Amino acid sequence: MSVAAIGIIWKAPQPGRSKTRLAPAIGDLAASELSACFLRDVAASIEAVPETLGRRGYGVYAPAGAEHIMRRLLPAQFGLLLQAGDDLGHVLLGATRTLLEVGHDCVLLVIGLKYPHGHLFTRIAWGTETIARATCERAVEIGLATTLLPEWYDVEISKPCVGSRRSKPGIRPVFTAADLLQRAGRFFRPCRK
Repeated sequence: MSVAAIGIIWKAPQPGRSKTRLAPAIGDLAASELSACFLRDVAASIEAVPETLGRRGYGVYAPAGAEHIMRRLLPAQFGLLLQAGDDLGHVLLGATRTLLEVGHDCVLLVIGLKYPHGHLFTRIAWGTETIARATCERAVEIGLATTLLPEWYDVEISKPCVGSRRSKPGIRPVFTAADLLQRAGRFFRPCRK
């Protein structure tokens, strides 16, 4: 049976090192705890894909030495792969190459690939709101077909409120929702829409 590798690119949740743009609004510790919830929710969505369809989850993590954090948060059957590269483009390309080399038929990270396409990950402004559009444009430039999946959920921050919104029906982000509810009275008020 063919097996697709489904990887989560993630910084191990550590205060001051993860979700640093979120931290000014809620603090380093709360940001790292919320990051752990995000990670567990994404992993749960991967686990919801039936194994009979041929999938294996991976945590593609940084920094080195944080394996114990990732192992504690991810399902036991997930593989771990240390990130390699200077920027997200290099990390994506390196993870794609490694997971294809170990025998997976397809690798799904931010995007799904059957071959490593180095040019797809170059000249992208990582960490900006233009990543998806720029990556799709790059795919067209090098002759790759693209299909966008629906958004799952997002956490919005407008100081002093934080809220979660779901844009499409699907698997509920239970860890994130529980964490946000627990923190609601202590750190911020829920956003009203």
